Amino acid sequence: MTRPPLLVLALLPAIAVPAGPGPAGQPPLFLTGRVEWPADSGIPILGRQEDDVVTLRGAIPSARIGPASVAGAYRVLDVSRSATVGTLEVDGVRASVADGCIRAHAGSVVVRSTHCRMSGGPQAGGVNMPFGLDVTAAAAVLVEDSSFEGFRWRSAPDRYWNGDGISIEKGVAGATFRRVSANDNTDAGFDIRPHAMMSDVSAAGNCRNFRFWSGADAGTQTTGDSMKRGGISACSGIWLN
Repeated sequence: MTRPPLLVLALLPAIAVPAGPGPAGQPPLFLTGRVEWPADSGIPILGRQEDDVVTLRGAIPSARIGPASVAGAYRVLDVSRSATVGTLEVDGVRASVADGCIRAHAGSVVVRSTHCRMSGGPQAGGVNMPFGLDVTAAAAVLVEDSSFEGFRWRSAPDRYWNGDGISIEKGVAGATFRRVSANDNTDAGFDIRPHAMMSDVSAAGNCRNFRFWSGADAGTQTTGDSMKRGGISACSGIWLN
């Protein structure tokens, strides 16, 4: 009897298909002149963890940022130190960032309907001190219907631990806040050096929920429990310098 041919099956090793690179993120933008960004507010923006999404440079009579949805970036907006900005308006920005949300100086700064949260923290080291909204100089700052949460930093136990939701520096003449919250930041929720006008504001889960350097006229102001995460700072719901 003739036997049928023997069929031999060899098990070959699986061929691994190399994974393609993940989304690289949008390259950083450097803008000058009259700025309106983004051109299409309906497209979510994936940033790069080591880069700001937008940097303003040079002479800028006016800049309008938003509406925009941003994820993955180091910071959404930075105004370079040498820039000259007339009016800056940020409206409708929602962002999850690695370090900060907005760092700015201008003749006037208006922030509306903007919600920023730091993800992947806390940061560490001598320079990566995260701030949600950091305004270094302006004749007036107005912030409405916005929130800045989770901006955290850590260092050695014998150092002051920074990381603010909102930081308004001494180069600002006056600041007004309406319906704004700043929660779960390492240092202050609101760290305000000029005199402030406040209405319907709240802060909780920060070391110093409200820190005032020049006083404030406040309407409804809600402070929850403060939280110390480390370092040498003393914590309080309201801290007056």
